[in-house]
Amino acid sequence: MTTRTPQARSRPFFSLKWKAIILSVIIAFIIAGSLSALNYLNLSHQYQEQHEKVYQQYAVHAEGLIDRSAQRLLQIGGIIPSLSGMDAALLSRDARRVTGSLNQHWPGLQINVGINLLRIYSKSNQLLGSWGDGTLRSATIPSPILGWVWKVNENETPTSTLDCSQDCIQYAIVPLLANGQNVGAVLLGRSLAEVILDFKKVSGTDIGVAVQDDSVQNHNGNVNAVKVGNSTYRIVAITSPKKSQQILARATLNTPLGTDSGQELQIPVNDRIYETKALPLRGVVNSKTLLVVITDVTDDIAHINADIKESLITAAAGLAISVLLLLAFLWSPMSRLKKTASSLPLLSNREFDRARSILAMNRDTNHLDDEVDILNDTAISLSHQLEALEKAGSDYTLDLARRADEISRQKDFVTNLLDTAQAIIITQNSRGEITMINQYGEALLGYQSDELLGSPFANHISQTDITSDAFKDIFDLVAGRRSHLNHELNMLCKDGTLRYIAWYHSRPPQHENEGSEVLSVGIDITDRKIAESKLSWLAQHDSLTSLANRRQLQTILGRLINLAVRDQQSGALLYLDIDQFKDVNDSSGHHAGDALLKNIAERLGSTLQNDEVIARLGGDEFAIVVPRATREQAIETAKQIEAQLKNIALPASGRIHRISASIGIALFPQHGESVYDLLANADIAMYQAKGGGRGRWHLFSDDNNIREQLQQRIYWKDRLEQALIEDRFVLHYQPIVDISSGLTTHFEALIRLKNDDDSLTLPGAFIQIAESAGMIHRIDRLVVSKAIDQIEQLHADSLHPIFSINLSAHAFNDPDLFELIKERVRHGRFDASKLIFEVTETAAVSDFAAARDYMQAIRELGCRFSLDDFGVGFSSFYSLKQLPVDYIKIDGSFIRNLHENPDDQILVQALAQVARSFGKKTVAEFVDNDQALRLLSRYQIDYAQGFFLGRPQPPHEAFAILSRQQQAAQQRG
Repeated sequence: MTTRTPQARSRPFFSLKWKAIILSVIIAFIIAGSLSALNYLNLSHQYQEQHEKVYQQYAVHAEGLIDRSAQRLLQIGGIIPSLSGMDAALLSRDARRVTGSLNQHWPGLQINVGINLLRIYSKSNQLLGSWGDGTLRSATIPSPILGWVWKVNENETPTSTLDCSQDCIQYAIVPLLANGQNVGAVLLGRSLAEVILDFKKVSGTDIGVAVQDDSVQNHNGNVNAVKVGNSTYRIVAITSPKKSQQILARATLNTPLGTDSGQELQIPVNDRIYETKALPLRGVVNSKTLLVVITDVTDDIAHINADIKESLITAAAGLAISVLLLLAFLWSPMSRLKKTASSLPLLSNREFDRARSILAMNRDTNHLDDEVDILNDTAISLSHQLEALEKAGSDYTLDLARRADEISRQKDFVTNLLDTAQAIIITQNSRGEITMINQYGEALLGYQSDELLGSPFANHISQTDITSDAFKDIFDLVAGRRSHLNHELNMLCKDGTLRYIAWYHSRPPQHENEGSEVLSVGIDITDRKIAESKLSWLAQHDSLTSLANRRQLQTILGRLINLAVRDQQSGALLYLDIDQFKDVNDSSGHHAGDALLKNIAERLGSTLQNDEVIARLGGDEFAIVVPRATREQAIETAKQIEAQLKNIALPASGRIHRISASIGIALFPQHGESVYDLLANADIAMYQAKGGGRGRWHLFSDDNNIREQLQQRIYWKDRLEQALIEDRFVLHYQPIVDISSGLTTHFEALIRLKNDDDSLTLPGAFIQIAESAGMIHRIDRLVVSKAIDQIEQLHADSLHPIFSINLSAHAFNDPDLFELIKERVRHGRFDASKLIFEVTETAAVSDFAAARDYMQAIRELGCRFSLDDFGVGFSSFYSLKQLPVDYIKIDGSFIRNLHENPDDQILVQALAQVARSFGKKTVAEFVDNDQALRLLSRYQIDYAQGFFLGRPQPPHEAFAILSRQQQAAQQRG
């Protein structure tokens, strides 16, 4: 270890003492400068405010002088008729007499009063005489002024105005009264120059009048023009013309005058400073006129500069004194600090005693301790610690060796752990090449370590899983654009077999100088995928007969109907009901009935063609779809089936069972362009066949009972419409119990229709009618609104259950429903996570992309989703993986006989395991006995629902259990 001594220091030394002084000087200078600048700004602001008030006073004073001048003109006009000879002359309305009478008085009016213009008009607005400015004709008087002459003659009311269109002239028009009779009007005119001179005498300030005149092309060099804003003004009158025009010319050479506060211009002229300001002049007709004020501000500016100079001198003196005081104060402690600093290098040379001796002598014993004394004491303490550390060095070296051995053992333990873990663990470098793999991974894939190391990870992915998205995701992870990645891939083993692996890739925190690596952990889920495949098959097929089930039939039938409509062809649906099946079950037991169903399925399969679809709808009902068939071909197929079924003979319990079937035939698209209508019509035809006796077939027609059935639909449609209007739909709530705790945590909201006698109709009686009649959207929105109203009321009562709300298969194409949910959630007084929306798998997969987007949008509001009837759909596991659901509700068909049916037990246990693997909660419905509940608890099902746990009840009865649970919890607490 090399020690950095003062002799080895490469940079020049600069004492901390001088750094502190220089920094203090800079800070003091900044403060002094800031205070001076602030003082200057304050003085400037005071100056600005004071001068603004002065300008306002100037404007008021000027307008007052103008008003007094106008009053004087009005007074003079009023005494005109009283002049000698004027009374009779005005009554005569003779222009010569009027002129002759006034001529003797005109010189006095002009000289003594300052009248520049006088005109007399008759009552009919005829000019009787004109004096002053003798070259002026009637046209030289502005037309608004002449108009006011006419108005004065009409109203007999005097008026005055100021016109600056040429020269600023103040006019007064006064009605003339002779012997109490209005005989006309007199127009008096006086130049505004007199008013300006009066202002100069009173205020001592030069002032001018400027009139807007954009015809002046260039004000530069024109002493009679001035620029104000974007307009050019002509100066019509000004005091001290030579000096004032020189000041204005310099002031507006580059910058126009302004009328607003702060737009004053200052200009030096002959060792004096003048300030110019334009003030608007009110009461002027025909033109925009300004008062231009020129003020000598030399003394004010000098006063401000003197104040600034004084503040700067004061600041400089304070700065110098502060620096000297600081230097005197820091000199002694900084000298001691220098001695302390010079002793510290001795510690690095292990001269501990010498360093402590110097530090001990450096203490200041005459004053209180300060930071230098603390530093000395700390350095002495440090010397003792360093000396102790020096002695402990050998012990530390031995401890390091021991720790290295311990780390080696830990590494061996981690290596053994990686090799024994039942998961593939590999690392990849920045090029995606495998850099490490554990023994389990080698054994599972069948490779040796040297065969895998250095090979790209992507080379071991099955060709079926190599997609652009998969490669892009892996490349982004390796390149550092993603921090983690989850996916499932088929991995190709050395022997050519495939193993399905669930991978989790992540990028561990990288230390400096380490390469970028990816940690990948893979779990072999091949067995689970095989189980899922089997479950998927069970979801699409009847487990007893291996035929398609109802859901798969509906899917296939919907596709075939669309093809038939598109290609303008026809097909047939045959609906079979076994006539004697109940007798077989009752007399020989269920095992005989199951054997009979299998026999029927085999016989149907051997009778029909390959493209014909056979399905078991449930119980003793079968369906056969003939994709391309005429009416005659469908009937012939039905006859063949009847003949084959009559040949079945089933020996059981010492007797031979023979059967027949009732077959309903419906053609598509003739008898229905929807799956629902076609199945309903085929079902009607089957019942019509059964009504004619056993072993018969019937082709659907509009005759017989069809009208009655249509009437029933119309009846239900009208009833539902009325129920929506009268608010007859109510919600009952069925409890959902947490199996592990036994507490009711959820409630499913179930719709009921209230009848006139207060009895209730269950939804099975009207939901299909509502869907076909287009009312299901309104019912969906009604259910959501009522449920949210209820949960808000419960939250107000400090009860916080979770509500599960069923949405119909049509909810995903109802944008109004989403807007309703969004509005209620955003403005509601409840926790959105307390809302779970239930959708059936069939509803979701009918338009998978739309359903997923719709569900995701609602989940972003904070709500959750549950997948209902799980396990019976043909794509349950695909739906579980792709749809954003939080709960799955296992279909009740697997729960009803759970304690008696081993197949159902296996299926439910597998469904629970799959759900847990995907991180979903499970709910079992139709739990009707304690045996089923105990099995569900053993299978780790999360929640249970059924009549055994609680029936659907009105709100006040259903939610009473929450209060009881709350009271019990308080007692336990």
